[in-house]
Amino acid sequence: MRQVGKEAGPVHEGIGKSIFGDGVDLATASWVAAPDWPRQLGVMASVYGISEDAIGYSEAEGIGMDMSWWMKGIGLISLAGLAQLPNFAHAQGVTAAKDGKSEIVGGAGEEIWRFDKTSDVGGHPATVLGHPLVIDSPYGKAVEFNGKDDALFVGVHALAGVTAFTWEVIFRPDAGGAPEQRFFHLQEQDQKTGADTGNRMLFEIRVVDGQWCLDSFAITGEERLTLLNRGLLHPLGRWYRVTAVYDGKTFSNYVDGELQGSGPLQIGPQLAGHSSIGVRINKVDYFKGAMLMARMTRRALLPEEFLKMPPLVGDGARK
Repeated sequence: MRQVGKEAGPVHEGIGKSIFGDGVDLATASWVAAPDWPRQLGVMASVYGISEDAIGYSEAEGIGMDMSWWMKGIGLISLAGLAQLPNFAHAQGVTAAKDGKSEIVGGAGEEIWRFDKTSDVGGHPATVLGHPLVIDSPYGKAVEFNGKDDALFVGVHALAGVTAFTWEVIFRPDAGGAPEQRFFHLQEQDQKTGADTGNRMLFEIRVVDGQWCLDSFAITGEERLTLLNRGLLHPLGRWYRVTAVYDGKTFSNYVDGELQGSGPLQIGPQLAGHSSIGVRINKVDYFKGAMLMARMTRRALLPEEFLKMPPLVGDGARK
Protein backbone atom coordinates (compact mmCIF):
# COMPACT_ATOMS: atom_id res chain seq x y z
CA MET A 1 0.00 0.00 0.00
CA ARG A 2 1.25 3.45 -0.91
CA GLN A 3 -0.04 6.46 1.00
CA VAL A 4 1.02 9.96 0.07
CA GLY A 5 -0.40 13.21 1.35
CA LYS A 6 -2.24 11.50 4.16
CA GLU A 7 -2.67 14.63 6.27
CA ALA A 8 -5.61 16.73 5.19
CA GLY A 9 -5.01 20.39 4.51
CA PRO A 10 -7.65 23.12 4.76
CA VAL A 11 -10.61 22.25 2.59
CA HIS A 12 -11.69 25.11 0.31
CA GLU A 13 -15.00 26.36 1.65
CA GLY A 14 -16.67 26.53 -1.73
CA ILE A 15 -15.82 22.90 -2.48
CA GLY A 16 -15.88 21.34 0.96
CA LYS A 17 -19.21 22.72 2.11
CA SER A 18 -20.93 22.38 -1.25
CA ILE A 19 -19.94 18.77 -1.80
CA PHE A 20 -19.48 17.33 1.67
CA GLY A 21 -21.64 19.63 3.82
CA ASP A 22 -20.89 21.18 7.19
CA GLY A 23 -19.42 19.00 9.89
CA VAL A 24 -18.57 16.07 7.62
CA ASP A 25 -15.55 14.05 8.69
CA LEU A 26 -13.20 14.01 5.71
CA ALA A 27 -10.90 11.41 7.17
CA THR A 28 -11.19 8.35 4.95
CA ALA A 29 -13.58 6.68 2.56
CA SER A 30 -13.64 3.46 0.63
CA TRP A 31 -15.08 2.96 -2.78
CA VAL A 32 -15.32 0.43 -5.57
CA ALA A 33 -13.12 1.18 -8.53
CA ALA A 34 -14.47 1.52 -12.02
CA PRO A 35 -13.04 -1.04 -14.48
CA ASP A 36 -10.78 1.59 -16.05
CA TRP A 37 -9.55 3.05 -12.74
CA PRO A 38 -5.89 3.44 -13.85
CA ARG A 39 -6.95 5.76 -16.66
CA GLN A 40 -9.39 7.54 -14.35
CA LEU A 41 -6.56 8.30 -11.96
CA GLY A 42 -4.55 9.68 -14.84
CA VAL A 43 -7.50 11.77 -15.97
CA MET A 44 -7.92 13.26 -12.53
CA ALA A 45 -4.23 13.97 -12.16
CA SER A 46 -4.13 15.79 -15.49
CA VAL A 47 -7.42 17.68 -15.32
CA TYR A 48 -6.92 19.00 -11.83
CA GLY A 49 -3.17 19.52 -11.92
CA ILE A 50 -2.36 16.79 -9.42
CA SER A 51 0.86 14.83 -9.58
CA GLU A 52 0.12 11.13 -9.90
CA ASP A 53 2.67 10.61 -7.13
CA ALA A 54 0.31 12.48 -4.82
CA ILE A 55 -2.35 9.79 -5.19
CA GLY A 56 -2.36 7.12 -2.52
CA TYR A 57 -4.21 3.86 -2.99
CA SER A 58 -4.26 0.20 -2.02
CA GLU A 59 -5.53 -2.80 -3.93
CA ALA A 60 -7.09 -4.63 -1.00
CA GLU A 61 -9.22 -7.54 -2.25
CA GLY A 62 -8.67 -6.41 -5.81
CA ILE A 63 -11.15 -3.55 -5.97
CA GLY A 64 -11.46 -2.08 -2.50
CA MET A 65 -9.29 1.03 -2.24
CA ASP A 66 -8.45 3.93 0.00
CA MET A 67 -7.33 7.21 -1.47
CA SER A 68 -6.07 10.62 -0.43
CA TRP A 69 -5.33 13.70 -2.46
CA TRP A 70 -3.41 16.89 -2.11
CA MET A 71 -4.55 19.35 -4.73
CA LYS A 72 -2.53 22.52 -5.21
CA GLY A 73 -3.05 23.90 -1.73
CA ILE A 74 -6.55 22.47 -1.33
CA GLY A 75 -6.62 19.57 1.10
CA LEU A 76 -8.97 17.08 -0.46
CA ILE A 77 -9.63 13.82 1.37
CA SER A 78 -12.26 11.16 1.01
CA LEU A 79 -14.18 10.96 -2.23
CA ALA A 80 -16.82 8.29 -2.72
CA GLY A 81 -16.99 6.53 -6.07
CA LEU A 82 -14.12 6.60 -8.55
CA ALA A 83 -16.57 6.90 -11.39
CA GLN A 84 -17.56 10.29 -9.99
CA LEU A 85 -14.03 11.60 -9.51
CA PRO A 86 -13.76 13.39 -12.87
CA ASN A 87 -16.79 15.45 -11.89
CA PHE A 88 -16.12 16.27 -8.24
CA ALA A 89 -15.04 19.87 -8.65
CA HIS A 90 -17.41 20.76 -11.46
CA ALA A 91 -20.31 19.17 -9.61
CA GLN A 92 -20.69 22.44 -7.76
CA GLY A 93 -19.71 24.79 -10.56
CA VAL A 94 -16.01 24.78 -9.75
CA THR A 95 -13.40 24.72 -12.49
CA ALA A 96 -9.81 23.80 -11.64
CA ALA A 97 -7.35 25.44 -14.02
CA LYS A 98 -3.91 24.00 -14.70
CA ASP A 99 -2.32 26.59 -12.45
CA GLY A 100 -4.34 25.24 -9.54
CA LYS A 101 -6.67 28.22 -9.23
CA SER A 102 -10.34 27.46 -8.66
CA GLU A 103 -13.17 29.63 -9.85
CA ILE A 104 -16.91 29.38 -9.30
CA VAL A 105 -18.59 29.69 -12.68
CA GLY A 106 -22.19 29.51 -13.84
CA GLY A 107 -24.51 27.16 -12.00
CA ALA A 108 -23.93 23.65 -10.73
CA GLY A 109 -21.54 21.74 -12.94
CA GLU A 110 -21.27 24.26 -15.75
CA GLU A 111 -18.78 26.68 -17.17
CA ILE A 112 -19.89 29.69 -19.21
CA TRP A 113 -17.67 31.44 -21.73
CA ARG A 114 -18.85 34.84 -22.96
CA PHE A 115 -17.23 36.18 -26.08
CA ASP A 116 -17.30 39.88 -25.20
CA LYS A 117 -13.55 40.54 -25.42
CA THR A 118 -10.49 38.94 -26.98
CA SER A 119 -8.08 39.18 -24.04
CA ASP A 120 -9.67 36.26 -22.23
CA VAL A 121 -12.50 33.77 -22.59
CA GLY A 122 -14.42 32.64 -19.54
CA GLY A 123 -11.68 34.09 -17.32
CA HIS A 124 -8.99 32.11 -19.13
CA PRO A 125 -6.26 34.15 -20.90
CA ALA A 126 -6.63 33.97 -24.68
CA THR A 127 -4.04 33.97 -27.44
CA VAL A 128 -5.27 36.00 -30.40
CA LEU A 129 -4.62 34.99 -33.99
CA GLY A 130 -5.33 37.59 -36.68
CA HIS A 131 -7.72 40.41 -35.74
CA PRO A 132 -11.05 39.10 -34.43
CA LEU A 133 -13.35 42.02 -33.70
CA VAL A 134 -15.52 42.74 -30.68
CA ILE A 135 -18.87 43.79 -32.13
CA ASP A 136 -22.29 44.88 -30.89
CA SER A 137 -24.95 42.24 -31.52
CA PRO A 138 -28.68 42.34 -30.73
CA TYR A 139 -27.79 40.29 -27.63
CA GLY A 140 -24.75 42.18 -26.40
CA LYS A 141 -21.05 42.07 -27.21
CA ALA A 142 -19.78 39.26 -29.44
CA VAL A 143 -16.55 38.36 -31.23
CA GLU A 144 -16.53 38.28 -35.03
CA PHE A 145 -14.13 36.13 -37.11
CA ASN A 146 -13.22 36.85 -40.74
CA GLY A 147 -13.01 33.25 -41.95
CA LYS A 148 -9.40 33.68 -43.10
CA ASP A 149 -6.97 34.10 -40.21
CA ASP A 150 -8.93 35.11 -37.08
CA ALA A 151 -9.06 32.83 -34.04
CA LEU A 152 -8.78 32.62 -30.25
CA PHE A 153 -6.82 29.95 -28.38
CA VAL A 154 -7.39 29.09 -24.71
CA GLY A 155 -5.24 26.77 -22.59
CA VAL A 156 -8.20 24.87 -21.14
CA HIS A 157 -10.25 21.87 -22.29
CA ALA A 158 -13.51 22.74 -20.55
CA LEU A 159 -14.94 19.21 -20.85
CA ALA A 160 -11.85 17.27 -19.81
CA GLY A 161 -12.61 14.49 -17.33
CA VAL A 162 -16.33 14.21 -18.04
CA THR A 163 -18.26 11.00 -18.59
CA ALA A 164 -21.33 12.90 -19.86
CA PHE A 165 -21.75 16.46 -21.09
CA THR A 166 -23.79 19.15 -22.80
CA TRP A 167 -21.90 21.63 -24.99
CA GLU A 168 -23.83 24.69 -26.15
CA VAL A 169 -22.89 27.66 -28.32
CA ILE A 170 -24.77 30.75 -29.45
CA PHE A 171 -23.27 31.85 -32.73
CA ARG A 172 -23.92 33.48 -36.12
CA PRO A 173 -22.51 31.77 -39.23
CA ASP A 174 -22.09 34.30 -42.04
CA ALA A 175 -22.06 34.11 -45.82
CA GLY A 176 -18.76 34.15 -47.69
CA GLY A 177 -16.97 31.44 -45.72
CA ALA A 178 -15.44 28.16 -46.83
CA PRO A 179 -17.58 25.06 -47.45
CA GLU A 180 -16.12 23.38 -44.34
CA GLN A 181 -15.55 25.43 -41.17
CA ARG A 182 -14.53 24.53 -37.60
CA PHE A 183 -15.80 27.07 -35.10
CA PHE A 184 -15.04 25.40 -31.74
CA HIS A 185 -12.47 22.71 -30.91
CA LEU A 186 -11.75 21.07 -27.54
CA GLN A 187 -8.46 19.18 -27.73
CA GLU A 188 -6.74 16.72 -25.38
CA GLN A 189 -2.96 17.00 -24.97
CA ASP A 190 -0.33 14.45 -24.00
CA GLN A 191 0.35 15.17 -20.32
CA LYS A 192 4.11 14.68 -20.66
CA THR A 193 4.93 16.25 -24.05
CA GLY A 194 2.07 18.72 -24.48
CA ALA A 195 1.46 17.36 -27.99
CA ASP A 196 -2.09 17.04 -29.24
CA THR A 197 -3.49 13.52 -29.03
CA GLY A 198 -6.16 12.07 -31.28
CA ASN A 199 -8.87 12.71 -28.66
CA ARG A 200 -11.00 15.76 -29.31
CA MET A 201 -14.48 17.30 -29.62
CA LEU A 202 -15.51 19.60 -32.45
CA PHE A 203 -18.30 21.91 -33.55
CA GLU A 204 -18.28 22.50 -37.30
CA ILE A 205 -20.52 23.70 -40.10
CA ARG A 206 -20.87 22.70 -43.73
CA VAL A 207 -22.13 25.26 -46.25
CA VAL A 208 -24.49 23.74 -48.81
CA ASP A 209 -26.27 25.78 -51.51
CA GLY A 210 -25.84 29.03 -49.61
CA GLN A 211 -27.11 27.57 -46.31
CA TRP A 212 -25.42 25.73 -43.46
CA CYS A 213 -25.81 22.49 -41.53
CA LEU A 214 -24.33 21.45 -38.19
CA ASP A 215 -21.48 18.95 -37.90
CA SER A 216 -20.54 17.62 -34.44
CA PHE A 217 -17.70 15.18 -33.76
CA ALA A 218 -16.32 13.40 -30.70
CA ILE A 219 -13.53 10.84 -30.38
CA THR A 220 -11.65 9.13 -27.54
CA GLY A 221 -9.36 6.28 -28.52
CA GLU A 222 -11.03 4.07 -31.11
CA GLU A 223 -14.54 5.28 -30.27
CA ARG A 224 -15.81 8.12 -32.47
CA LEU A 225 -18.95 9.53 -34.04
CA THR A 226 -19.72 12.26 -36.57
CA LEU A 227 -23.20 13.81 -36.60
CA LEU A 228 -23.86 15.51 -39.94
CA ASN A 229 -27.20 15.80 -41.73
CA ARG A 230 -26.84 17.76 -44.98
CA GLY A 231 -30.61 17.66 -45.44
CA LEU A 232 -31.25 19.94 -42.45
CA LEU A 233 -30.15 23.35 -43.74
CA HIS A 234 -30.42 26.78 -42.13
CA PRO A 235 -30.04 30.33 -43.50
CA LEU A 236 -26.70 32.09 -42.95
CA GLY A 237 -26.42 35.45 -41.22
CA ARG A 238 -28.73 34.67 -38.29
CA TRP A 239 -28.10 33.84 -34.62
CA TYR A 240 -28.55 30.24 -33.56
CA ARG A 241 -28.25 28.00 -30.51
CA VAL A 242 -26.35 24.77 -31.24
CA THR A 243 -26.02 21.94 -28.75
CA ALA A 244 -24.15 18.64 -28.48
CA VAL A 245 -25.22 16.17 -25.79
CA TYR A 246 -23.51 12.98 -24.65
CA ASP A 247 -25.16 10.89 -21.93
CA GLY A 248 -22.64 8.05 -21.78
CA LYS A 249 -24.40 5.98 -24.43
CA THR A 250 -25.76 8.35 -27.09
CA PHE A 251 -24.33 11.42 -28.83
CA SER A 252 -26.85 13.94 -30.21
CA ASN A 253 -26.83 17.44 -31.67
CA TYR A 254 -29.42 20.18 -31.99
CA VAL A 255 -30.03 23.54 -33.66
CA ASP A 256 -32.37 25.84 -31.72
CA GLY A 257 -33.53 22.84 -29.70
CA GLU A 258 -34.44 20.76 -32.76
CA LEU A 259 -32.71 17.39 -33.10
CA GLN A 260 -30.34 17.22 -36.07
CA GLY A 261 -28.75 13.84 -35.50
CA SER A 262 -28.09 11.13 -32.92
CA GLY A 263 -26.18 7.87 -32.64
CA PRO A 264 -24.67 5.36 -30.18
CA LEU A 265 -21.28 6.24 -28.71
CA GLN A 266 -19.24 5.16 -25.71
CA ILE A 267 -16.21 7.35 -25.14
CA GLY A 268 -14.08 7.64 -22.03
CA PRO A 269 -13.14 10.95 -20.37
CA GLN A 270 -10.51 13.06 -22.08
CA LEU A 271 -7.42 14.43 -20.38
CA ALA A 272 -6.63 18.11 -19.93
CA GLY A 273 -5.81 20.14 -23.01
CA HIS A 274 -6.62 23.36 -24.83
CA SER A 275 -9.27 24.91 -27.08
CA SER A 276 -9.60 26.96 -30.22
CA ILE A 277 -12.46 29.21 -31.26
CA GLY A 278 -12.85 30.27 -34.88
CA VAL A 279 -10.61 27.57 -36.32
CA ARG A 280 -9.49 23.97 -35.92
CA ILE A 281 -6.72 23.61 -33.34
CA ASN A 282 -4.11 23.13 -36.10
CA LYS A 283 -5.13 26.41 -37.77
CA VAL A 284 -7.10 25.12 -40.73
CA ASP A 285 -10.77 25.47 -41.73
CA TYR A 286 -11.39 28.99 -40.37
CA PHE A 287 -14.88 30.11 -39.36
CA LYS A 288 -16.61 33.17 -40.80
CA GLY A 289 -19.17 34.57 -38.40
CA ALA A 290 -19.57 35.61 -34.78
CA MET A 291 -19.64 33.94 -31.35
CA LEU A 292 -21.75 35.23 -28.47
CA MET A 293 -21.36 32.64 -25.71
CA ALA A 294 -20.82 29.00 -24.85
CA ARG A 295 -21.86 26.82 -21.95
CA MET A 296 -20.20 23.53 -21.05
CA THR A 297 -22.20 21.40 -18.59
CA ARG A 298 -20.80 18.24 -17.04
CA ARG A 299 -23.97 16.21 -17.45
CA ALA A 300 -26.49 15.48 -20.19
CA LEU A 301 -29.23 18.10 -20.26
CA LEU A 302 -32.75 17.66 -21.58
CA PRO A 303 -33.84 19.93 -24.46
CA GLU A 304 -36.01 21.98 -22.10
CA GLU A 305 -32.87 22.75 -20.08
CA PHE A 306 -30.87 24.07 -23.05
CA LEU A 307 -29.66 27.66 -23.27
CA LYS A 308 -32.23 30.19 -24.40
CA MET A 309 -31.42 33.25 -26.46
CA PRO A 310 -30.53 36.11 -24.10
CA PRO A 311 -32.67 39.28 -23.97
CA LEU A 312 -32.27 41.77 -26.76
CA VAL A 313 -30.25 44.86 -25.88
CA GLY A 314 -29.60 48.27 -27.41
CA ASP A 315 -30.96 48.75 -30.92
CA GLY A 316 -32.08 45.14 -30.99
CA ALA A 317 -34.42 45.74 -28.06
CA ARG A 318 -35.95 48.78 -29.75
CA LYS A 319 -36.81 47.10 -33.03
